[in-house]
Amino acid sequence: MAQAHTSRPRQKPLGNEEAGASLNLGEFSSDYALSNSEARLLLTVLTEKQRNVNPNFRESETLARTMDHLDAFARIKQATIVTQLETVLKNAPNLTTFEKSQLGSLCCVDVDEAKTLVPSIATKLTDDEILNLLNQLTDLQRESERESFN
Repeated sequence: MAQAHTSRPRQKPLGNEEAGASLNLGEFSSDYALSNSEARLLLTVLTEKQRNVNPNFRESETLARTMDHLDAFARIKQATIVTQLETVLKNAPNLTTFEKSQLGSLCCVDVDEAKTLVPSIATKLTDDEILNLLNQLTDLQRESERESFN
């Protein structure tokens, strides 16, 4: 006897998005991307505002899990330092917001790691420009860690 089909067929992806040496984000190419630290700050502010407006506000399971993820992976948690992170990334020449958000989230330790994890930057920035950007991001991360312990 044939067994009943228990799940619906998996849909094929709609586009051919790729974040390789050539950045192809399809319909998302013009969307603004946030680093984990920026997303954490934004959701924290919005949920606090919602709690102030509505005392009965309850986080959905999805929001709670998202916040857990962002708490674990956001390298910078202080609002003032996240603002500095935004400024550093905004001033990075020739990069898309996706590339900036990746660099802000990944906290690469050297140029080779940055070019491996975000390959599309290799043709947009010189190694010296990448190193300068990574040094600025590392300084912000260290400052955040120092403030966390105070």
